[in-house]
Amino acid sequence: MAQFAIQLSKGETITISEADTYQFEGPLTTFFSTGSSRQIIDSWSTRVASYRTADIISIERFDLVLPLESGEPQPVESEMTEPSSRPIELDIRGLVAA
Repeated sequence: MAQFAIQLSKGETITISEADTYQFEGPLTTFFSTGSSRQIIDSWSTRVASYRTADIISIERFDLVLPLESGEPQPVESEMTEPSSRPIELDIRGLVAA
């Protein structure tokens, strides 16, 4: 589950904590809850909130970290790696209409 901070043009900041992702839908930006195992918006996703895209200045996503059952916070270890400068070759044959 993620949390989103939306800054609106009126100077207001709104926090949405029930959403996993968002998508632009015409003049609206809609926030969705997708469920624990799914990573995409599909027919099972639930709309949480919608705002006029023209009124949105910025959207920030924060991933929520839940405490362990013991209630003791555990350090999160992360390995940072340098981006690869090696060129990536993609085979797009069959993906482009002739």
